[in-house]
Amino acid sequence: MVWGSLLTAAAVHAETLTVLNTEAGTTPARLGYNLGHFMPGSNAADWFRYSGVDAARIFISVSDIEPVDDLAPVGDGVTTEASFFSRRALLRANGASPAAVLNADYVNWAAFISRYDATAAGNNRLRISYSLGVLRDEGIAILANITASPSRFPVAGDGDWAGKWELWQHYYAQAFLLSRDYGVQNFSMFNEPNGWDGMTETDWLMRHRICSDAIQGALGDMNARYGKTLVPRIFAANTANGAEKYNTIGADAANTDTWGRDAVFNRHLKLDGSTSPAWMNLHVYNYQKYTTRTHPSGGLSGYVTDYNLLRSFLNADTPGEPPLPMALTEFNVRTGASYDTTTATQDSPPDYAALGANCIALAERGINQLYVFKFAQTASASTYGVAKNGTHYVQNGSINGNNYGGATKCAEVYRLFCKAARGGRPRLNFTTSPGASATNTAGLWSMVTHDTAADTYHILLANKETSPIPLEVNFSSLPVPPDNPVFVEEVSSTSSGGVVMSTSLNQGRFFTGNIPAQSVRLITLPARTLITTTRNATADTALSDGGSKNVAGGAATQMTVRADGTADGRRVSLIKIPVPPGNTADTHSIFLELNAATLSGAIPVQAHVYGITDNTWPEHVLTWGSAGKLLKQNNPNGSSIQHNIVAAQGTSAIMLGQLVVDSPIPSSHRIDVTEFVRSRPDGMASFLIAQEHRWDTAQPGLTSGDIQQAGITITAREAGQNGPRLVALTPQPPWNVWQKTHF
Repeated sequence: MVWGSLLTAAAVHAETLTVLNTEAGTTPARLGYNLGHFMPGSNAADWFRYSGVDAARIFISVSDIEPVDDLAPVGDGVTTEASFFSRRALLRANGASPAAVLNADYVNWAAFISRYDATAAGNNRLRISYSLGVLRDEGIAILANITASPSRFPVAGDGDWAGKWELWQHYYAQAFLLSRDYGVQNFSMFNEPNGWDGMTETDWLMRHRICSDAIQGALGDMNARYGKTLVPRIFAANTANGAEKYNTIGADAANTDTWGRDAVFNRHLKLDGSTSPAWMNLHVYNYQKYTTRTHPSGGLSGYVTDYNLLRSFLNADTPGEPPLPMALTEFNVRTGASYDTTTATQDSPPDYAALGANCIALAERGINQLYVFKFAQTASASTYGVAKNGTHYVQNGSINGNNYGGATKCAEVYRLFCKAARGGRPRLNFTTSPGASATNTAGLWSMVTHDTAADTYHILLANKETSPIPLEVNFSSLPVPPDNPVFVEEVSSTSSGGVVMSTSLNQGRFFTGNIPAQSVRLITLPARTLITTTRNATADTALSDGGSKNVAGGAATQMTVRADGTADGRRVSLIKIPVPPGNTADTHSIFLELNAATLSGAIPVQAHVYGITDNTWPEHVLTWGSAGKLLKQNNPNGSSIQHNIVAAQGTSAIMLGQLVVDSPIPSSHRIDVTEFVRSRPDGMASFLIAQEHRWDTAQPGLTSGDIQQAGITITAREAGQNGPRLVALTPQPPWNVWQKTHF
């Protein structure tokens, strides 16, 4: 760890990234995940909050919501085009009328609602009403992917109006309820239609037009009934891969698979066969891609070339119209099938460095929305037993609530990307010199953003090279104090998103040191004049389970954090610190600083840092046995996720970060705890440090459970120095206030 000032003399042989005070564009409007397990009583919601995203894509099976036996009689009496549009008009009039009761003769509304309360089976165990309710309350934008397969909703050609009605009515009902109850306004239909045997473009286009009309009509009627103003957004064509599924190029040159182009050409075609420039069957062009390649020398295998060509096709085919927004509703460095052929995982340096570079490259080119696939390593009938492209370790099966054990390095990279890019922020131009490793074509990938709400600048750096890259950053053109604080968070072999450097600018410049090979760094620079204040812990204690569960801690000079798979080996640390003075809502950053070492060896050892909402615990009285609201009691021996001991995660215990220690020599480590400390109403902040079992089966070795190499020792306040403390970057008070406190 590096604290204090850094000399720039060492930067003589470094490359220089010079930030310019001009805008290059914006970051994506939405950054999200495809959901995995999300069950009531689990810690899924807390891990999702910690991820930093503001969007989620959820798959909803139509068979779960409207079983086949609900369809009788098929068509509800619709047999002709005239009867279709007549029944459509009656249903819409009923749906839009604030004075009318929703008519069960048109839609079995009660059945739809009750099935949202049921648990969805398959690869993702989630309860739709619970997960969408939690996401809605957290301000997460939801993209509902509802697949209308030909086997589930057969439509025997353009004249099958009964089949068309069943399809239209289902999507109308879902869109009406999802928008009304959960604020959903983003929808897509039929995931990767080009991958389904027997599905033709003609059939898919007909279905897409029916569903788009139903969804947009439902939101319009729901708005009219309830006085809301939700705007429907239809995502299409949902193909696997981008440019090559848009036009007849490359490997598909001999085929006629132009799914994307056909969708765009028919964007103004209405359900009744007429066309209108004011009507859009799709509002966001989306596709899906998985690759470690960012910008290869040729072909469409990488993200950059594929995106650029697809963008050119879309612009050419929509003349005179605003550029059609583009989204990647599934992306990652590998598919689950690809991971099944390799020992690589989402913790492998080439993979997490590639994810960082790919995020930067796509943001630089103007992608509108990104959704990583996917949030959970759900069960898979594969060599490894799980889909390894899941970013978070999770319990599978149908017991114990499908809790999450931790985050991969790829998850931490995406979290840092969200921290730099979430919310459509301005991106700034920059120059690099000398050499080519920082030019966003190879080597070091760079993105500069300005969080205008917090008046903070971020630089995200992804080094894909197998060698370190020394870099100096020149901020002198920005309206920033030339000696302001700056800090660095990192994902590398020795860090999982924690702070690795905290220093100050030197005449507007900052030498980052060597950016490790195959790593990702986030540099954060506040624009306001800030001062550093600290507060030391006023209480800390080490608690033990097993035979010592009723023994109080509080007096030791060193606190052990450990999980060795036995009840007697469980150790956690609790820390209480006064909130630094000043208006915490206006405080820029607050760090928990811990002096920590491994119990033995230099192998990285990991623990989780939680914020604790209860500050009333007494350090010399509290025991594991008396901390039942915080720590699970009578947990049996074992090293899988079900044996973790943090109780009520997401309510009384809030996930804040991952502490990684890689040396038996004590050194300082920092975790960003800003949002949690800002929320403390009583002037105190408490923290729990716990080593947890992150997975049930280790990848790629397939060994059972997660027993880490060693525990962590944390210097307690009783040691007299280097005890736990909060370090806050706060705005410098006005001169007259400063005089009163200093003279």
